[in-house]
Amino acid sequence: MLGLSGDNTYTGLTTVEAGFLVNSGSLAGDVTVFDGATYGGSGSAQNLIINSGGVLAVGDGIGTTTAASLTLNSGSIMEF
Repeated sequence: MLGLSGDNTYTGLTTVEAGFLVNSGSLAGDVTVFDGATYGGSGSAQNLIINSGGVLAVGDGIGTTTAASLTLNSGSIMEF
């Protein structure tokens, strides 16, 4: 598991190819999640793309995952 917090100002693409990226801050760039990887937390990102087999872990707590746009490709998984 990798955790990001605070305001991350880099605008490049963040790819999650394995494991769990927990974002509790803000990402100025896009995030793409691939098969077998998970993205979650209470942070924000610009464009969030979950590919087939990728997981968006929105949880059931108080925190809210936000994105300027969300793409859930066929076969993507939302985990509560």
